[in-house]
Amino acid sequence: ALRGDGRVANIVINSTGGQIFADAGKTLVLGNMTAANGGTINLQGGTAELSQPLVNQGTITGRGILQADAGLTNDAQMQLVSSFSDVHGNITNSAGGLIAVTSNATATFYNNIQADAGSEFRVSAGSTAVFFGDVTGTSTFTGSGTKIFEDGNSSLAGAIATPGSSIVSTTASLTAGAIRESSLAIDGGHVDITPGGGIGGVSSIGSLSMTAGQFDLADNDLIVAAPGSIGTWNGSSYSGMTGLIASGRNGGSSGLWSGSGIITGQSNAKAPRLLTTLAIATGAQVKNLSSGQTTIWAGQTISDTSTLVMYTYAGDANLDGRINGDDYFAIDSNINVVGASGYARGDFNYDGHINGDDYFIIDSNINQQSLGIFPSSSGLDESASAAGLAS
Repeated sequence: ALRGDGRVANIVINSTGGQIFADAGKTLVLGNMTAANGGTINLQGGTAELSQPLVNQGTITGRGILQADAGLTNDAQMQLVSSFSDVHGNITNSAGGLIAVTSNATATFYNNIQADAGSEFRVSAGSTAVFFGDVTGTSTFTGSGTKIFEDGNSSLAGAIATPGSSIVSTTASLTAGAIRESSLAIDGGHVDITPGGGIGGVSSIGSLSMTAGQFDLADNDLIVAAPGSIGTWNGSSYSGMTGLIASGRNGGSSGLWSGSGIITGQSNAKAPRLLTTLAIATGAQVKNLSSGQTTIWAGQTISDTSTLVMYTYAGDANLDGRINGDDYFAIDSNINVVGASGYARGDFNYDGHINGDDYFIIDSNINQQSLGIFPSSSGLDESASAAGLAS
């Protein structure tokens, strides 16, 4: 076993069965560990610093500070357990590699993480992983713990689908194929869902909170399970998710869909076309569900109290992907109802009123449905031509 305080300049080989200890209050610097780690590196509250590129084919475990000055390739297991750990240096989590934050640990990763296909990054219940660098790649997360994207521009090819939660802070951005978690908090950051996801691009979240920032759904759909998430009109503004769409659509200084909130960056939703939008309604409104009933929408289970957001034609009141007499019935039925509000009742511009401005939107689009019928989810990627999307 190797342990102590100070720098080891000689060649260090930690083969199968070998042990390296970083004891509490001590810093062990390995200046010439060029062979892959086949044994165990034990963080026991101290600091382990490696000057050469490290390939881990054994186990890194414990709590403390791991400083991989020239980077770390993890082919095996890296387990950060209990208390607090700091990890410095770029990491490649290769196929078969596992990085686990577990046993109520908080682990902070200060540099970039590349998640290769076939790898796993697990954040277990009661544990937290904090990211200051970019998290990128074709693999994703598991576990029911919390992920905090504190900084960096993270981008994952697939969905983030865990029973856990994610937080995206002010200086961070996160791109994913979809987000399906118990909660998502956007605290000033930017979350993008990759366009053209179809059913695979549907995000389904237990609860959503936003203090600032943007949640760009592109041409994908969103489901939030928490009852009451849709919000209400209080006489001057919408609350809840309707308020987030209203502020995203109308609250920016660079035209429609440039504000803080839930947005779509698709060109058909912006001037001069104004053909598409993000429509919002409850499961009861869209699927005529009674209290306690459930059904499938966009490939996900919803209830009567679920809040549904769909990328569709502006004027599609019932979220069926088209504009027809059913949508005119919705707005006609509410135009003379005092205090009527909400997109599903005909407030297509999210200003809290149902009036001629909303009729202008539906009238302008009824004969312009060149994109065909939007299924839920639509999955229409506007990087293709409108002609190619028509059906």
